[in-house]
Amino acid sequence: MLAQKISISLDSGVMQFVESYLKRHRGKNRSQVVSEALRLLQQQEREVELAAAYAMSASADKELAMEFAKTDRDGLGNETW
Repeated sequence: MLAQKISISLDSGVMQFVESYLKRHRGKNRSQVVSEALRLLQQQEREVELAAAYAMSASADKELAMEFAKTDRDGLGNETW
């Protein structure tokens, strides 16, 4: 994937964390650290969106399960067709 160059400003506390992280994880650079942080943020956002979608469908799922339960014991038993 082709990377695009951007310029960002970080407060001193965040920058100290980045530098500390780089010392502990040799072989990485600032761009990789920022990219990984943004990927994690993106993943977190997707998980929040997914949780919201599940919550919205929960009532419909419950209603469907209740309808199934009504027909589950419709008297057909274990008949072979």
